[in-house]
Amino acid sequence: MNINVYGIRHHGPGSAKAVLAALRDNPPDILLVEGPNEAEPLLPFILDPDLKPPVAALVYNAKDLQQAHYLPFASFSPEFVAIKWALKKDIPIKLIDLPISKQLGLEEAEKKKKDLIVFGEKHGTESDEMSADPLGFLAKIAGYEDRERWWEVHFENQDHPATVFDMIMELMAHLREETARQETPETLLREAHMREGIRAAIKAGHKNLAVVCGAWHAPILRDTVSYKASHDKSLLRGLPKINCAATWIPWNYEQLSTQSGYGAGVISPEWYHLLFNNRGEADIRWMTKAGRLLRKKDFTTSSAHIIESVNLARSLAALRDLPIAGIDEMEEAAISTFCEGNSAPLKMVRQRLVIGTRVGKVPKVIPVIPFQKDMEKIIKKTRLTKYRETNEAHWLKGTMDKPRGGIDLREANDLLKSQFLHRLNLLDIPWGEYQPANENDLGGFKEYWKLHWKASFAMRIIEAGMWGNTVEDAARNFIQKKAAEAKSINDLGKLLQQALFAQVPNTVERIIGRLKEVSAQTIDIPILIKSISPLIISLRYGTAREMDTRQLSEVLLGMIPRICLGIPGAAQSLDEDASQDFQQDLFAFNQDIQLLEQEDLLLLWKEALEKLSLSSQTNALLIGFANRMLLDAGWIGFKAVSIQLHFGLSKAQSKQDAALWIEGFLFGSGQLLIYQNELWALINTWIQGLEKEDFEGILPLLRRGFSDFSESEREKMLNKIRHPELQAASENAMLEIDEDQLETVNELMNLMP
Repeated sequence: MNINVYGIRHHGPGSAKAVLAALRDNPPDILLVEGPNEAEPLLPFILDPDLKPPVAALVYNAKDLQQAHYLPFASFSPEFVAIKWALKKDIPIKLIDLPISKQLGLEEAEKKKKDLIVFGEKHGTESDEMSADPLGFLAKIAGYEDRERWWEVHFENQDHPATVFDMIMELMAHLREETARQETPETLLREAHMREGIRAAIKAGHKNLAVVCGAWHAPILRDTVSYKASHDKSLLRGLPKINCAATWIPWNYEQLSTQSGYGAGVISPEWYHLLFNNRGEADIRWMTKAGRLLRKKDFTTSSAHIIESVNLARSLAALRDLPIAGIDEMEEAAISTFCEGNSAPLKMVRQRLVIGTRVGKVPKVIPVIPFQKDMEKIIKKTRLTKYRETNEAHWLKGTMDKPRGGIDLREANDLLKSQFLHRLNLLDIPWGEYQPANENDLGGFKEYWKLHWKASFAMRIIEAGMWGNTVEDAARNFIQKKAAEAKSINDLGKLLQQALFAQVPNTVERIIGRLKEVSAQTIDIPILIKSISPLIISLRYGTAREMDTRQLSEVLLGMIPRICLGIPGAAQSLDEDASQDFQQDLFAFNQDIQLLEQEDLLLLWKEALEKLSLSSQTNALLIGFANRMLLDAGWIGFKAVSIQLHFGLSKAQSKQDAALWIEGFLFGSGQLLIYQNELWALINTWIQGLEKEDFEGILPLLRRGFSDFSESEREKMLNKIRHPELQAASENAMLEIDEDQLETVNELMNLMP
């Protein structure tokens, strides 16, 4: 009986090459791999030509989709290479790690604070650097910043014979013995389960076993015979278990660069891919691709630059006593040669050639849920397939002439794209980031989408499938449930907007019905004001989608009068901070109500502002703001505003209230001060008449009021102060206007459509 244990680095190209060499030199009669047995039914698909790494085995709790584990594989992952070789040789394969069903059971038990197992006394200490991170400690001694780079240089960047595993075994055995650190309960359970897997293979009659596992576990599995089977069985007995399902899903190199656990992340998957497939020419190929990418960005990258960069990278490797240039040497050479010492342009190269944008595929024969089948059908019908087969973000229908692309909702297929992407967003599958043409085009026929497919959507697709067997059914059921649960008008307003965007039948009426119930029970005016905006947008957008929104209009006609009548009372006795918040609410409400263009509602709003502008129990900030809104709408003239301003700045008012009045009145724009010389003179005279102590006391308020003005507005104000004669000339010019000519101009303007 022979147990050959090959300790590898997950996703290590050098480890993969060495494992393949070892298996060829000494073919086993069974292959045992560190991995959960739930994934065993998926292994035969590895030989399917339509399965293209990177991919991941997804193991999940079918009853609680929040509980899931991903097991990613790249083409250079040692486990993937070993399994593929064994499948071709028809050698039996067993995955011997602790099942995900039990790992999830332990996680669930831990949440409930149940101590399932006692693992004995702790030998090492967390403060002991070598005990806490043995490989990191060795790397530091060797002069490396991290253990990943140290391991890469010594084991992944060069071709090793199969005997390298003897060296790895000796190294790990020594580290485990010297550190004597306390392993985590999870590690101890996993190693016990893997030893049980080895015993089961021996009991089944296998004589020549090959075990592929993480390097740290190698000495423990090699010495399986020295551990008592009864000890391992007792350790594993009674573990909680959760029923799990498994499937293959596409993965990508960006995900691979950040994963942990079985998918232990590697910082340079695209570089590893190149090392595994073209080790002898890796530096030339990498530098050539880097040169091409930089050339597209208008950098000078000739063949001579590429040759010089390769030679420089190789020289750096030689100086550092490395067998080949690693990614550090490649990047340093590229910065020196291509980028003239500037590392910023290399960020793009790093994303494409170090991390990579490669996306995997899985065979269509792999069983999928009905929701996913419907989703695939829609993707094909709407011709969105190419946007899913890349790991980069792309504008939908983007071209050289129109980089942002754009879809037209009046075209049937574009409308279907919009409905589909909005429904996915509703179901928390944010493939597309929706951007209207501009802030005022939410109700138009043009939409812009930036699409970015992520491997993590696989789990969200399964979660969405719980709501229905089709995308439309799932979106409908989701909306109906959310509408029933919503407690605030604001939440219902946002949900209504999403439903209209997604055009989900039989949902708008239910949301509006719920809106009537909740709005009738809401008496808080600021809450009602905040809820108006999404409802008005929904009303306008619904017309563009040719949907009946009469019921929504009825809801708004019931809410807006209540708001207008309640505003004067809600504004009373507010402190300065609360007044500022209410001012923002009123500003938004003013913009929203203007969009409706209904005279009866505007009249109610006008009456509310008039009451607010004359209130003696309201903060001066809101009084000034109300006067500004009335002036902008043309409901009062400048003469009436001047009277109010005179009163607001009179000696009867405190200096602080006067400053707040000005701040509220000038909210958002300084154009009035620039072009209304009478207003300018009034405020200027008031400021000049302040005592020094009073001026210093209100200066912070004045600064805050003027801080929102644009730079050009502040510059024009400064010129008015520096050149008062220009202001006088402007006033005289106004006085010299020919009244007959002015009357003629007015008549012509009235004749214009």
